[in-house]
Amino acid sequence: MKPVTDADRICKVLKHPAIWPHVSDDSTPDDWQPMPSPSCVYLMPDDDAACFVFNRHSGVMVEGHLAVLPEHRARGVTLGVEALAWLRLNTDARAVIGLLNAENAPARRYVERLGFVASATIPNAAKKGGRHMDVIFYIKEL
Repeated sequence: MKPVTDADRICKVLKHPAIWPHVSDDSTPDDWQPMPSPSCVYLMPDDDAACFVFNRHSGVMVEGHLAVLPEHRARGVTLGVEALAWLRLNTDARAVIGLLNAENAPARRYVERLGFVASATIPNAAKKGGRHMDVIFYIKEL
């Protein structure tokens, strides 16, 4: 698991048709490009099976976005553990937060297997296909 800055590699994962609908509200992949920033790190394994994005919220808290390509989901937990271990060893982050659509049961199961805990539900905080949906706020201590 290593930090990457190559936009093509990042987009290959995040703009994948099975992942993009969970990345953004009602926008299109053409509207989005990864933006280099000292407060954001993109982590990927050498085989580009996943992309883990961590945006700094404070000196010790980051927001995580975890995306594993469908053909590599059997390795998803292992890849997630590697990304979180990298974050713990290479940054001052001690907590990861994340927001998930309440209706995205597979993603909710995934983060819970990584040790994230649901701590709040935010009503109508997302919009997909013109319909409002609840979002669940997750947290994990590193």
